[in-house]
Amino acid sequence: MSLKKNTFSNFIGFFYTALIGLIILPLYLKYLGISAFGLIGLFTVLKAWFRAFDLSLIPTFSREVAFNRNNATGIYEIRLLMRSLEVLFFIVNILIIFTAILSCKWIVHSWLQIENIDYAQAAFSIILMIIIISVGWFSDLYRAVIQGMEDQVWLNVANIFILSLQYIGGLILLRWFTHNPVHYFEYQLMIAVVDVFLVRTKAYRLIPNASDHKYIYFSWNAIKRILLFASSLAYTGTLWLLLTQLDKLLLSHILPLSKYGYFILVALISGGILQFSAPISQAILPRMTFLLSQGKKEEMLQLYCNATQITAVLVFSLSGIIAVFGRELIYAWTGNIIAAHWIAPILFWYALGNAVCTMQSFQYYLQCASGNLRLHVVFYTIFSIIAVPSIFFAAYFYGPIGTGIAWLLIQCTIFVGWSPIVHRKYAPGIHRVWILRDIMSIFLAVTITLFCLRMVFIHFEWMSRIEVFIILCGFGIVVLMGGALASSACRNFFAPTFGKKEVLKV
Repeated sequence: MSLKKNTFSNFIGFFYTALIGLIILPLYLKYLGISAFGLIGLFTVLKAWFRAFDLSLIPTFSREVAFNRNNATGIYEIRLLMRSLEVLFFIVNILIIFTAILSCKWIVHSWLQIENIDYAQAAFSIILMIIIISVGWFSDLYRAVIQGMEDQVWLNVANIFILSLQYIGGLILLRWFTHNPVHYFEYQLMIAVVDVFLVRTKAYRLIPNASDHKYIYFSWNAIKRILLFASSLAYTGTLWLLLTQLDKLLLSHILPLSKYGYFILVALISGGILQFSAPISQAILPRMTFLLSQGKKEEMLQLYCNATQITAVLVFSLSGIIAVFGRELIYAWTGNIIAAHWIAPILFWYALGNAVCTMQSFQYYLQCASGNLRLHVVFYTIFSIIAVPSIFFAAYFYGPIGTGIAWLLIQCTIFVGWSPIVHRKYAPGIHRVWILRDIMSIFLAVTITLFCLRMVFIHFEWMSRIEVFIILCGFGIVVLMGGALASSACRNFFAPTFGKKEVLKV
């Protein structure tokens, strides 16, 4: 499958995800109320935390699919590993669901600061959340096959279909039938089952049984073969989980559920910045791994630099608009001026922090494609010893503003201290060009454009929500164009139309 087609389809899938969320989520807030909306926020946090329980076997499996897809023996190994992971995940999920049933009352009565929601409803909602997450593990497993086989056009079509059922169907349920959060989560469980059936069927069609291997059973040796690499991913993934989700977990205990609902809006919007890089990473990681397996390191590095530039243009533009015009954006989105004033100062720090986080994640892509995460493990072990206590301190003494500032400082420290070390090991000589050409030139162009736009005197408070939204979209396009002009990769993309193509040197 063409890399351009995969990347383009990934962006369509992402933009649909972002658009449907922007349209539907404020309506969820309207029909559920802010406290029940906080339960949806808790569901988002739990999904992130429970990813640690897969021991990073799913991303490792995706890498194995990409590496072994071109030979008959490799297809059998993929099928054997998938069956083994299915059995392992089933056992682990049974244990997790049983634990959730035993602990849900403690979570409701002792951890959450519940307001205006029946305790029994909240407890049963938590059990449903865990079951949905458990079912989602299997969906992620089969998606890893489809992604590793680079059939991402089909995958994005399927994702759009499932997202439509989740968001639009959920809205219909809440608008015309019930405002009970339990019914909402029951509906989401039903869609999760449909999702598993859909992607499982596709995954098994992509890797059919070979005639001489008709029956495939559980194999511990197949899992053990990838366990070393997966354990590195799992360890660093757990550390990364602490850095990215610890604040949300702590604030779910510190803040009343109504205020936590507002904070979840911060997490959803700023989290969209991190997701903005997902379409590119989903497309380039299998291709980077494949190019290295073919001994084409120069092509891999060229892809790495081009992807960095494209991501920088998109992420710096988006995060800049969110940070600088946060209050106006929240009001246009929700129509809630109280939420806009509460969220905007917090959103500023999280938007900037997530922009830096997105760019420093490219060092992870480089190491993952190389199949060696030793440096990654060592660095994040040392850094987490400092960062995790800082998040605790910021959350308990300064609340969400403190965690936002701490998040930005953590990401800047990682970016400045970590990227040169990784480049020196895996891509010697590339760091200076990567920083100056691929990142800083775009950052400066976006910053100057945003400064000029902020100087334009506009009475947003006199405008309707639609008018504010249209102006912000226009500002976003202007900022995007400013960043694109500073990117050699973007200029090359439009070179056939506007002029001579540049030759990029890595």
